[in-house]
Amino acid sequence: MSIREKFHIPELFASYEDAKSLKTEAANLISWDLTPRQVCDLELLMNGGFYPLNGFMNKKDYDGVVENMRLVNGSLWPIPINLDVSISFAKDLNNGQKIALRDQEGVILAILEIADIYAPNKNKEAEFVYGTQLIVLLASVLVGLMSLLGLPCGGTQSRTASTRTLRRREMKTRQLAALKRSSLML
Repeated sequence: MSIREKFHIPELFASYEDAKSLKTEAANLISWDLTPRQVCDLELLMNGGFYPLNGFMNKKDYDGVVENMRLVNGSLWPIPINLDVSISFAKDLNNGQKIALRDQEGVILAILEIADIYAPNKNKEAEFVYGTQLIVLLASVLVGLMSLLGLPCGGTQSRTASTRTLRRREMKTRQLAALKRSSLML
């Protein structure tokens, strides 16, 4: 018996039949282009790697994790897993609305139903989760410096073109995920 069978870690992939209708639906939805980090988070949500999470954290789970490393259901969880978007993108969205999530090449990876739209307290998060507010400043300075020097800021940006092409083909053949009642973070 595999670990997945023993502990019943669910995957969020849609069935083949559902994936066909989700692709049609996604073509008519507002879409968000994911960053490389967000793609990694989505993949871990989809394949059960972030179990017991079944989507990006809502406000209550976010607050619980920041303050005491616990999800609302009491499960231990160390850091927030959020889909952070720009304020300009989020301003016209509503709870219950669906959006399509795409990779940087435009391939639809998932449909997300919005449960919450909230702005995090980044200073509190840095202090409680990472133990210092200095990390926020250092990360901003590092990313700015790397951008200024023309260096890649994300792990997938440094991949070769052939790897990107292979990954794109792999993602096109994968089934879509339907993330129900997930949240956006500003």
